[in-house]
Amino acid sequence: MVQYLKATDLGHQYSMKLSPGPCDLDIKTVRRYLKITEEVEGAVGSFTYEITKTGKCQYFVDLVLDDTVLEASTLDVKLSYLKGTMPVPKKFVPSPALQEIAKMIPTAKTVFTGSVSGSIFVTVLMGASASLWSVISFQQFVGYFIYINIEFPFQTELFLMLLQSSIWDILPNPLSSLLSSLSENILKEDANAVTIYDPPAKFVKYEMSSFFVENGGTIIAVNLIFPVILWLIIGLRRTKWLKESYIMEKIEGVLRWNFIARSFLENGIPLSLAIFLQFRIMGFNNLYLTLCCAFAIFSFLLTVGVIVALCFVLKKRNNQQLKKSHIEGVYGTLYEGIVLTGGSSKYYHLVILFRGILMVCLVSFFEAIPLFQIAPLILFNASFVYYMFKEVPFEDPKLSKIVRVKEIFILCAELCIFCLLFGSQSRFYYDLIGYLVLGFLATGLAIEVIYMFALQIIALKNLPKNIKKMWKDIKEFWNKKTKKSSIQAKHRLETTVIKIRPHYTSGESSLNISSENQTMIKF
Repeated sequence: MVQYLKATDLGHQYSMKLSPGPCDLDIKTVRRYLKITEEVEGAVGSFTYEITKTGKCQYFVDLVLDDTVLEASTLDVKLSYLKGTMPVPKKFVPSPALQEIAKMIPTAKTVFTGSVSGSIFVTVLMGASASLWSVISFQQFVGYFIYINIEFPFQTELFLMLLQSSIWDILPNPLSSLLSSLSENILKEDANAVTIYDPPAKFVKYEMSSFFVENGGTIIAVNLIFPVILWLIIGLRRTKWLKESYIMEKIEGVLRWNFIARSFLENGIPLSLAIFLQFRIMGFNNLYLTLCCAFAIFSFLLTVGVIVALCFVLKKRNNQQLKKSHIEGVYGTLYEGIVLTGGSSKYYHLVILFRGILMVCLVSFFEAIPLFQIAPLILFNASFVYYMFKEVPFEDPKLSKIVRVKEIFILCAELCIFCLLFGSQSRFYYDLIGYLVLGFLATGLAIEVIYMFALQIIALKNLPKNIKKMWKDIKEFWNKKTKKSSIQAKHRLETTVIKIRPHYTSGESSLNISSENQTMIKF
C-alpha cells in the first residue's frame, strides 16, 4: 500500500507499506526490485526517487518532480509481485528566481512579526490601536489560506508563508516545555504514531502538529495568567492602603478588558485552530494525549463561555448606553474605533472572530473536499462586505474606506483561489491566477500597514498633549481625594462631643475633657 505523506519544497514524500507482513525485505533488495512508472504517459514528467527503511515492512519513498504537474495523477508501483499506486497531486515547481526569493522569507517573517509586535504597546499607549487590530485580523485570517487543500502557485504560497508568524510565537510555551518528554516517548514507543496523529496534509507540509499543547500552550497560558493577575489586583484593592488608589483602579480596568477581552479577540482564532486539530485525533490512549485532549476540551468550554459573555455585555446595553464615557472606558475595547449607528455595528470585532473560527474549522475538517473549504468563505465574505458598507462606519473615515477596500480585495482573492479548483492545463492560467491573488492580498496588507504607521506618527506628535492630559487627570483625582479627606476630618471634628467637668487638686486646678480621646488640660 502506498500512502501520501507530505509535500516538501523539493517534491512529495510518500509512505509505502508492504504486505503481507512476512515480506520484510532489506533496503538493498527493495532498491533493486522496486519500480515506479507513470500510469498515464506524460502526466507527471521526469522524476527521481529515493527509498529509506523506517521499520518492519515500512519504507519512505522521496519522490522529486522535475517539472510542474498541472493535474493530479498516479504512478504505478511494483515490487516483485506486490503492486500499488502512488497518487501525485498538483505540483508547481518554482522558477530559480522564486526559489531565491523563498530564501529571504524567514528574514521577512521575522521583520514583519517584530514590527507588528513592537507596535502593539506603542499604539495602545498612544491611543491608535484600532488600525493595529485591523492589521492583525488580516494577518490571522489570510494567513490561514495556506492550509486550504489547494496547490497554490509558488508566488502566492510565498506571500502566505510571510503571514505565518504570529505575535504569540515570541512568547514561551510553558506547557510544551513541561510535557516534551511525554510527547517524545509516544513517538519512540509507537512506530505508527507519526501517521496516526498527523494533522491534514497541508499542516504536515508546514510542520504543524495535531497536539494542543504544542499549538495552543502559549495562548491558553496567557488566557489563564491575566485572570490570575486580575484576581490578585482585586484582592490588593480591598486592603486599606490601596482601596482608593487611582493607579490600581486604572490597572484593574485596563487589565479586565483591554488585556483579557482584547487578547481573547486576537488569540481566539489560533486557539480555535489548536482545539479543532486536537479534536481530529481525540483519544485517551496515553498520558500525553489525555492531557492534550483535556486542555482542548477546557479551552473549548472557555472559548464558548467568553464569547457568550462578550455577546451578553453588548446585547445588554444599547448604543446610547455604550457611548457614555464611564461605560466606554470599561467596555470600549469591544467596539473600539466603530461608530455605533445600527443595531449590529457593535458586534463588528466579534464577527471578525467568528469568520476566523469558521476558517480554521474548514481547514481542519474538510481536507478531503477543497471546494467545501473555500466556498463557505466566499459566501461569508460576500455577506461581510455588505455588512461593512451597511452597518459599520469607523470613527476615522479614512480607516473606514481602507477596511472596506481590504475586505473587497480579500473577497476577490478568494474568488481567484476558487478558480484554481477548476483550471485548465495551461501554466499561464495558473501563473495569472497566482499573481492576481498575490496582487489583491499584498495591496490590502500594504495599505493597512502604511496607514497604521502613519497613525502612529500622528499619535506620536500628539503624545505630549496626551501626557499633559493624563497628568491633569491624575492631579484632579488627587485634589478630589485630598479635599474629600479634609472634609471627612472636619466632619469628625465637628461631631466630637466634649464633656467638661471641674476637677480640683491641691495647688492646681484642671479640667477633664472627655471625648473619644481624653486629654488633661492643666491651668
